[in-house]
Amino acid sequence: MKKLLVAIIIVLPFFAKAQNPLGYKFSGSVTGLTVQKGGYIPMNTIKILKSDGSPAPQGTPVDYQFVGVDPLIYVSSLSGPVLGAGAGGSLSGFGATKAVGSFTLKLTIAQTNVSVNVPVTITAPLAYSIQRISSVSQTAFVNSEFLENTSIRVFLNNAPAANIPVSFLITGAAATATYSANAPTAKTYVGFTDANGYATAGKMVANGTTGTFYINITVGANQVIKFSCTNVPTN
Repeated sequence: MKKLLVAIIIVLPFFAKAQNPLGYKFSGSVTGLTVQKGGYIPMNTIKILKSDGSPAPQGTPVDYQFVGVDPLIYVSSLSGPVLGAGAGGSLSGFGATKAVGSFTLKLTIAQTNVSVNVPVTITAPLAYSIQRISSVSQTAFVNSEFLENTSIRVFLNNAPAANIPVSFLITGAAATATYSANAPTAKTYVGFTDANGYATAGKMVANGTTGTFYINITVGANQVIKFSCTNVPTN
């Protein structure tokens, strides 16, 4: 019996370490997330860190599970059963929410035994007002960068709205552009308003087709404004 107890004492710590050899852990705001219906569920405050406090490598997989609910009730898009850690170990979020309610999101650092339950609450949408800051329309030569980044300012009850998710969507099938500084085919840029309510998208690059397209900017539930962009020939 004594030999058996010794074996258990020796094996269990080794097993736990084998499940998490780099000492990965969660850090940041993991106590709860709140978002308005129709908005983006941000998870950038949740970070994956190593045991020494440094960020986990970009792309470190994190499994997620909606506990006890059908996720399609609440979100309109899922990226598969795994999230990838981004720069600084932060996590990406989920697409626009579809219903008011609460659920628990279980996150597990892949191939480890490290998990955390994150309560998520979706509330009724707020009525934001949006002010255009950058030019309403602008042009760029084909296959060239637009000179001005699309920028807006968001208000709630006439006061600047801070830390509000803003979705910038480039439209167009022929003449169009991409946010190619971060991803060569990215047509959506999700940012957050700063302390004064400003949000600015990334740099856009026109494709090789001349013509006009639009940038649809969404804040909250179905609150959309548009900017016009035109690709022009080089000669």
